[in-house]
Amino acid sequence: MSRRLSNIVMHIRGEIKERVASERRAAVVSALEMRTGTPLDVPLAFMLTGLVAAVLFALAAPVLIPLALIDPQDPHVLALVHVVTLGWVTMTVMGVLYQLVPVLLGGRLPWPWLARAQFAGYVIGVTLLIGGFWFWRPPLLATGGSLVVTAVGVFIGHLVLTIRRAKRHGLVAAYLYAALTYLAATVTLGLLMALNFAFGFWGPWGDLLLRPHLLIGISGWLTLTILGVSYRLVPMFAMVRRREDRGSWMGFGLINIGLVLVALAVGLGGPEAAIWAGAVFFMVGLAWFGRDYIRMLRARVGPPPDATMRLPVVALCYLVVAVIGAVVQLIWPGIRSQEALIYLLLIGWVGQSIVGYFHKILPFVIWNARYSGKQRDSQAPSVQAMVQPHLAMAVTWLLPAGVAATAVSIRLGSVPAIKASSALVAIAMLLFAMNVLRMLSL
Repeated sequence: MSRRLSNIVMHIRGEIKERVASERRAAVVSALEMRTGTPLDVPLAFMLTGLVAAVLFALAAPVLIPLALIDPQDPHVLALVHVVTLGWVTMTVMGVLYQLVPVLLGGRLPWPWLARAQFAGYVIGVTLLIGGFWFWRPPLLATGGSLVVTAVGVFIGHLVLTIRRAKRHGLVAAYLYAALTYLAATVTLGLLMALNFAFGFWGPWGDLLLRPHLLIGISGWLTLTILGVSYRLVPMFAMVRRREDRGSWMGFGLINIGLVLVALAVGLGGPEAAIWAGAVFFMVGLAWFGRDYIRMLRARVGPPPDATMRLPVVALCYLVVAVIGAVVQLIWPGIRSQEALIYLLLIGWVGQSIVGYFHKILPFVIWNARYSGKQRDSQAPSVQAMVQPHLAMAVTWLLPAGVAATAVSIRLGSVPAIKASSALVAIAMLLFAMNVLRMLSL
């Protein structure tokens, strides 16, 4: 009798849990389908152009990454780096933020026409800048860099206005404000270096800007953007109801204090103690975010997240490994691992996060534009059906394995291993592109 009663209670609990999960899934769909005043062509133009740059990087990496071990300042290597940072990563993040900021914070994009104009200027500027590196034409570097800075300035102003007019602020908005500040600093330092290449007014002193340029760009602009939107995206996709707490704000503050300390010490040649202090602050703040991330995943309702949501989790692990590797290099400066750490941060942390969230965001964007208001149309596919699961599963296995193997190969300096492992990354990115083309064709 007691066993039967226990089974009945467990059955009722299961039904309640599944019903709650179903209601939260519906809430996610409703939130992402919200009319934001952002036409489909605005985020899609950025995202698809970023995807083209990602595929170009993946195809060129087996040839150019070994060259980076010989001469990191080779023009072709610098061109490849900017294909990743400006062409793939920043391009995609701009499109995602144009779509998500109104959704996550509750508002509308004020001027979609301005976003279209900014896209055109940014693409031209990035193309000229990469061409200037590839063919080593300093005037192209200066022209392209100036256009990129102008377009980024328009993007920052447009997004800041969108955030200020939003209904909800709080932690996510704070992360985005900080990330946009670091973006402005990153492109400003990049422009100064491009002008120095063209006119040589600083001579060798211009090379001192390289390390803070990379640090602020990867750890400030890109990392803080991913961390900030994760506080909303993970609860939405993992079916979690979460409230902000003081610990989350503490983590935000520690990350920014640490990043500013390290950037100033590196850029101005400050004492090593300042670098150590900044690294400690940054790592403690990152640990605080990791605590929040684990709590969000544990608080989910319903079945575990699908395979594509594993990519951001693995990416976060790669971020931790890269930060630990940077600290190890501070302790033993003789260990040469800068190239491997930069690769792990750019592709393992930022790139994998983008690919993982891309599988979730793009289907909603396309579905909302094409089928919103036609839910009862029998020919309208479900959002989940827009992603080919076998292709997505292959990407979730090949991409992390290829990134890890490539980072290790770079550290060991093995050219054959670099070519073989980066070929895995290329295959994963081609499969990812195939899945995106399938979404667009439905």
